[in-house]
Amino acid sequence: MTKNSSNISTENVYTNATPVSSASMFSIGVVGNIFAIIVIWRSSPNHKWKAFYRYVFLLAITDLLGILLTSPITLYTYVNNRQWIGGQPLCDFYGFQMAFSGVATVLIAGAMSVDRLMAVYFPYFYTKEIKNIPRRINYILVFICLFSVLVGVSPIIGFGHNHVQFPGTWCFFEIHSEEIGDKAFCILYASTILLVILIMAVCNTLVIAFLKNESLECSYANGRKTSVSSVKSSRKKNDLYIIIFLVAIFVVFSACWTPFMVYIYVTQSGVKWNGKIELIIIRIVSLNQIIDPWVYILLRKENLMKFQKFCISTKDRHCKCNTLHFIKAPCLHTSLESHSMSQSGL
Repeated sequence: MTKNSSNISTENVYTNATPVSSASMFSIGVVGNIFAIIVIWRSSPNHKWKAFYRYVFLLAITDLLGILLTSPITLYTYVNNRQWIGGQPLCDFYGFQMAFSGVATVLIAGAMSVDRLMAVYFPYFYTKEIKNIPRRINYILVFICLFSVLVGVSPIIGFGHNHVQFPGTWCFFEIHSEEIGDKAFCILYASTILLVILIMAVCNTLVIAFLKNESLECSYANGRKTSVSSVKSSRKKNDLYIIIFLVAIFVVFSACWTPFMVYIYVTQSGVKWNGKIELIIIRIVSLNQIIDPWVYILLRKENLMKFQKFCISTKDRHCKCNTLHFIKAPCLHTSLESHSMSQSGL
């Protein structure tokens, strides 16, 4: 195995690198994911562990474990003057955890988008099979875990290899190697994540298009409300809350992962990168695990409903003000006109 990583000379470390950003990201990520897990768990009597909440719960756990199992090693390495300890075994553990959590979180988010697509486009089948949802989700989650383990363990068993990365405080699979196996693994990893992001984009777009069409149909049937239409309206609102969350997660995933995937592809063509740029790119990827729980916390159904009520009340107040303005103005104009006429003796 070649270790000709042009960017990763631990003798030539970035001397200004400090643990402040890593410690801040660690703290915010841990607090956010624990808070999200507690919120989901405590609200379980309301959501009854429906598919969406099972996925979000597992997403928060995966993100939390990804942070807890890697960040302390990075922080200790900073304290140790950026001298990697533990040798190749610890590097393999770190690289495995990075690759595993990266693929697992993307696959969970992708599964959420596909699940919502099925619920919206095939409601009869989805409702009919609702009693089997927990078992089906368990199968999906087992597949996600097994596939993620396979990806994470590949560099350890020889398909690619893990290496200490700039500035010597973290490990990941080798991206700069000229070996065929390393290049193949890099392309496979990047392609897998980009494919899932593309699937998320397609699913979310189709769901949004469906909800928009349904909204138009509801507006045509506005005057003849039935119990069926109100049930549809309630379901549509629930779908809308979920799709807002999924679109937000998709935006976060795309913003965090796309630069890294582009970086991998470009590097395979022989382009050499500055170590500091690579560190910035990987920190952007790490932001994904930190932002995910806060997206859920802020965009929970309850919070969106409160925000919607606030907007409606604000709009109503604005409309009332406008109405009063238009009602009072003519009255005022009329009274002034009458007063003028009486004064002139007409």
